[in-house]
Amino acid sequence: MQERLIKGAGSQQVAASLLAAGVIRFYKDEPFTFTSGLKSPVYVNIRGLLSAPQRDEVIRIWCEGLKTLPDFDIAVGGETAGIPYAAFVAAQMGKPMAYVRKKTKDFGMKSQIEGGDIAGKRCPLIEDLTTDGGSKITFVEVMRAAGAIVDLTTSIFYYGIYPETADRLAAHDLSLFYLCDWADVLQSGGADGYFDADQRAELADFLSNPQGWKPRRG
Repeated sequence: MQERLIKGAGSQQVAASLLAAGVIRFYKDEPFTFTSGLKSPVYVNIRGLLSAPQRDEVIRIWCEGLKTLPDFDIAVGGETAGIPYAAFVAAQMGKPMAYVRKKTKDFGMKSQIEGGDIAGKRCPLIEDLTTDGGSKITFVEVMRAAGAIVDLTTSIFYYGIYPETADRLAAHDLSLFYLCDWADVLQSGGADGYFDADQRAELADFLSNPQGWKPRRG
């Protein structure tokens, strides 16, 4: 059976970079709410890496990891967070870049894919992070309808809290290549002093039972 969840090398180095960049936030008064409605004590804002000095090292590790996988033709970013990262990866690897919109434009050329023709091209979908994989599949379906060959989606961070993710990807003939997850964050030396004991305990509660998690305070 094809491997669906593939973690890259250097995962704890990436996790330490994310902590150093300050993109992992713990709630203060109110828990964070995901698009799915799930409440969480933490939020990973990978967009914050765009202006952080750790960005280039993360991109370098990402590209080195992608080189261990089958070659591709065009890096395709998902609107909006995946677009700049697709551009960084494409530039580093000397590849063309395009992006996929969440919906078709209602003016001009009314395109949903921007940056050129992807028909017949091998195109990974590049995103900032992955939760349950649902939005990735939506983008991939658009790319495949445009004629692209897509069997890989890739992101910097993978939440790893939805056990059905691998099966969902498999049902759509997709694999996920990611750089780090919560285990890497908590095992990273950068986590010392970043989370206090109470925060670590609350995060552990959430990771063990995301659907049933309740804030301990507030």
